[in-house]
Amino acid sequence: MRSEGGSSTPMFTSARSLMVGQSSDDNGADPVIVRDEPIDVLPASASSVPQAPRRASNALNISKESMGHSMNTVARNRRCLDRNDADALQDLVADAGINLFGCCFVEVWALSENGALFERVSGGHWMDPAFAQSLPSDELIEMAWGLDREALSVPPGAGLVGTLAEEAGLDADKIHWRQIKSMLNDPFIQKDKDSRMKKLHQIGLGMVAVGTFSHFGTKGVVLYFSRIKADASKLRSKTNRQFLMLSTEFIGASYSIRKHRSEVAKVRRGEFNSAVDKVRANLLHKKSSTLASIISNKDNIDKIKLAQSSEDDAAYELYDFRPDKLSIRAGRWCYKRAKSFVRRVVNSRFKWRGSGLHGPPRASLRDSAFVFFGVFVVFLTLLKINLGIPDDFDFDAGWYASSLCIVWALTPAPVGQPRQIVAAHLWNMFVGRCVQYIPTGCFSEGCSAGDHLQDFVGWGQADTGGRGMPMIWKQALAVGLGISGQAYFGILHPPASGLSNAFAKYSGWDWATFVSVMMADVVVVTMSLLLLNLSESKQYPMYWLGMSW
Repeated sequence: MRSEGGSSTPMFTSARSLMVGQSSDDNGADPVIVRDEPIDVLPASASSVPQAPRRASNALNISKESMGHSMNTVARNRRCLDRNDADALQDLVADAGINLFGCCFVEVWALSENGALFERVSGGHWMDPAFAQSLPSDELIEMAWGLDREALSVPPGAGLVGTLAEEAGLDADKIHWRQIKSMLNDPFIQKDKDSRMKKLHQIGLGMVAVGTFSHFGTKGVVLYFSRIKADASKLRSKTNRQFLMLSTEFIGASYSIRKHRSEVAKVRRGEFNSAVDKVRANLLHKKSSTLASIISNKDNIDKIKLAQSSEDDAAYELYDFRPDKLSIRAGRWCYKRAKSFVRRVVNSRFKWRGSGLHGPPRASLRDSAFVFFGVFVVFLTLLKINLGIPDDFDFDAGWYASSLCIVWALTPAPVGQPRQIVAAHLWNMFVGRCVQYIPTGCFSEGCSAGDHLQDFVGWGQADTGGRGMPMIWKQALAVGLGISGQAYFGILHPPASGLSNAFAKYSGWDWATFVSVMMADVVVVTMSLLLLNLSESKQYPMYWLGMSW
């Protein structure tokens, strides 16, 4: 870059200045980053938002030596700065976003100490300026920078952050992927107060990767957003995935250390104040002595060293460095678990008042009439089939009442898609059928027809042939296994849970009933597919196997 005098002066613009819209000094000197104001305070209007980095002019002639000198100077200046936690964290977040493939936006959210809210941490966000400035309208540009500038707290299990944290698991050591559009179409997901999920999709962000961290009681998530048209295979490549996991751990540790560093600093300040108090007391005790005389007196210095050495020995003996015995380790483990349990119980009361989110909207009269027609036709068909099939293949058509509610009234919901219906029915029938083989206990001599409904009361008086599991325990076991299995395999379909209870309770439902239920599944899916797609506002199914992005 040429100055007015005609001399050539090298100029270097740091990555931080590009991120926040700063430039180097007009005189061409190496820039020094000003940190008097928070880095994450962005302009409010689209005209003043940070601009994307511009390419240097071809006429700019910078030698390797001058560039290296400038970079070293800036690095030296940055190391000498008294940087706050927000700036240090934002550097890590920006580094992760810049180096990850396809990443346009990064956010760090932490769970509050009482466990009631997820809050975006100070300095825990970064948006690619090139992405924001490439949006087609000023309105979208302002929306993008608004999302980067502000974020409302959300409760666990609700909104974009709460839902993703629940799905990923705060203690999971893996990367969880989700499509924003599929979350928008899921009526079971409680949306954000500020429509944040919808706005993220409007500015062109389609995929989000979720990394979780948990360090000594501090838990949170790091969200990495990518464009809608980003290559999913490259996003989920081994190299990119490993960098995601390492960046999440690095960012999480940088945030988690804040609390513990402040505690250590507090201890050090206490020791320093204690030392100052000792010196002050010594000076007051010996009024004739001064600080200079104490330091210059060799005997006084030797006494101070001896006292310090005695204190160090006492502190060393205070801690037992021998290997802990098993009983001590077990006691500590029990203490930690009990303390964690008590903390969860105390924190749970903060969630009782709710989160003040909006309830789901109602359907229009036209949509409700369409739902009535479709459910009436499909359920009537199932009842006709139930009456016409042989007794050996009997089933209860009432099992499908709740399924039709989901398929027709909550059509985009993942729990109502064909894969969920078929797989969940198979799993719950299998669980219930297996539980049937557990003997049902009777608890008195000469068991009558109703004795199998008793609980474990009177177990000691039961005869040898009457020992077994009470029916209510078998039903609870079947339903528990049915629901937890659906959650584990990712095949949740709530109405199917009743099949595990029905099969466990009534031995008349056997393997032949499997065939009837599968046939009824085909009828429900086929008729719903043909009728629902006649509506302009509905599409069914949203997926078949759910294996693609």
